[in-house]
Amino acid sequence: MNLLKHRKILFYIYSCLNSVFNAVLNVSPPIFRDLVLKLSLKAFGRGSFIDYGSYIRYPRKIAIGKNVEINRGVQFFPSLLFTKAMIVIEDNVVIGPNVHFYSAGQIWSDGSFKDIGDSIHIRAGAYIGADCVIRYGVEVGTKAIVGAGSVVVKNVDAHTVVAGNPAAILRY
Repeated sequence: MNLLKHRKILFYIYSCLNSVFNAVLNVSPPIFRDLVLKLSLKAFGRGSFIDYGSYIRYPRKIAIGKNVEINRGVQFFPSLLFTKAMIVIEDNVVIGPNVHFYSAGQIWSDGSFKDIGDSIHIRAGAYIGADCVIRYGVEVGTKAIVGAGSVVVKNVDAHTVVAGNPAAILRY
């Protein structure tokens, strides 16, 4: 069997185990969920909460600080190919329902669709409204607010309110 077939088989096995991991999280009592999250994520701070119905891909590439509130349906997709492409959420962050974090994508502008990835960093005290998409390479600054339904493709400065698709500054 060639190397490509081995990688595909390993990926399918991982995907199956990851589905079991997420299913177990979604039916477990809070004490057990917190223990599993503390053991599986790179970091899971004291007082943090991830609501039921959330999805986590590659948990070792996600770090969550203290007192973080993550609502139902949030999805985390850190990059597998880019080792430094992580999702980092600092202390006292609130994330609304159905937010999607993508730390990988493709370059489409030149037609190559070559893979690209970079970290996502959400700084302390930030608020991400419902149904937002946060793209690779983005940093949301300290106490910044991202309005519901926004697509964030560029960094958001500290103490800034942004909204829209793509997210644009509304006020400081």
